[in-house]
Amino acid sequence: MMQNIFVLIFILFGLTGSLIAADSQPVNILFIAGKPSHDYGVHEFYAGSVLLAEALEQFVSKKSFGTDGKTLPEIRTKIHRNAQYGNTFDFDNTDVVVVFCDGGNNYPLRGQEERLEKLRQAGKGFVFLHYALCGSQGNDSQKPPELPPDAKLILRTIGGVYEIFRSVNPFYKAEFQNLPNHPVTRGVRPFAIEDEWYFHMRFLNDLTTEQIIENSLPNSPQAILVTIPPDAVKQRSDGAHSGNPVVRNRLGKPEIVAWVLQREDGGRGFGFTGGDQLWNFAHPDFLKLLLNAIVWTAKIEVPENGITVPVKSFEELKKHLDKPNQLTPEIEQSLRKKLIQYQH
Repeated sequence: MMQNIFVLIFILFGLTGSLIAADSQPVNILFIAGKPSHDYGVHEFYAGSVLLAEALEQFVSKKSFGTDGKTLPEIRTKIHRNAQYGNTFDFDNTDVVVVFCDGGNNYPLRGQEERLEKLRQAGKGFVFLHYALCGSQGNDSQKPPELPPDAKLILRTIGGVYEIFRSVNPFYKAEFQNLPNHPVTRGVRPFAIEDEWYFHMRFLNDLTTEQIIENSLPNSPQAILVTIPPDAVKQRSDGAHSGNPVVRNRLGKPEIVAWVLQREDGGRGFGFTGGDQLWNFAHPDFLKLLLNAIVWTAKIEVPENGITVPVKSFEELKKHLDKPNQLTPEIEQSLRKKLIQYQH
């Protein structure tokens, strides 16, 4: 009898020890940062990836948070800079893939569907930011008969994809007054900010914007950021990205510009249509939502007040810019003023 008790204690101790070891394993996050493509401070894929990676590592270095002394596992980040079509990517031991790049013919992950599908089936996390949501679409002069394989993978991986001649990409000030109760929104206050906010995305199972907003279904996208764009940005002429009759008939209606997906395979996905302007990463709530989302896709418990780190100064933001020589005194003055406004 006593021997059996010792055996049971040994087994339980072994199980507990293995759980502790599993919890303490580092989380590996791979950033796919695309090549430079736009003017100063716009589509700054590498600078944005560095900012997010450093913020995550800075937060977990504090070891504990909250009054209960909870701890986050170690987060290790790796950035593939200047990613482009034809590159070889190291997905080994990757827990989350964050894709921040241009879409179109040079989309870095075009042709990587088989490897990414293995990660998806293994329950890994995926985050697609801004133009990366388009996949290899973007350069087409007319709507193709169906989505390309890489765009289909985005759709089933994070629950939504930018579809040309359907989705649109206007620049406007979006207001987010009502945030849902979700780990990704923890500590995020209502805010408003100008960006190139895409909307009218193609969602999983052809769910409409209204269906997602009104009724969050299992294994389906859940709206995180919802806004009512100005009517003017919905009245643009027809084009692959500019407008279409369906969008013009949605005047005054809400649109989803960020969402999450809890997949059947156990993995998680996050889609975020903003991110055109690097300076917006200095907005505390904009930044916190992104950091929360990456942590959530990694299956890490998001702290009660979210991932809170000091926002970057202008000097810190411009440190990793692709085209630093394009900065003029006029641009700098305007940007510094904007960053001051973000802190109030």
